[in-house]
Amino acid sequence: MTLHTSAPIPTPLKASLLSAADPVQDVRACIRMGDLRFIGVYNLGEFIPGAENHPELTEANGVKYISGSNDTDPKAGVDAAFDYAEVYNLLLVRYLKATLNNKVR
Repeated sequence: MTLHTSAPIPTPLKASLLSAADPVQDVRACIRMGDLRFIGVYNLGEFIPGAENHPELTEANGVKYISGSNDTDPKAGVDAAFDYAEVYNLLLVRYLKATLNNKVR
């Protein structure tokens, strides 16, 4: 099972589905649908991997969290959630910065 479909990515996202997920395809699908929210994970607090240095973007666009990614889950699930969110968010940051730069010109 993958998360990328023509339908919106489910919120909250499930950590158990990430092993078959493709963050590149998923971020592209969300951008096409106008869903510019970042993906966050829970692990002794809330984290937005890959977007830590861009609070202005996360505040402006919002965050959807991966459920089942807290520190009580098996380490592999937490690692998968962080890895998925980091790739997804880095691509989203790149897209948003390019879009903002084009609007400024």
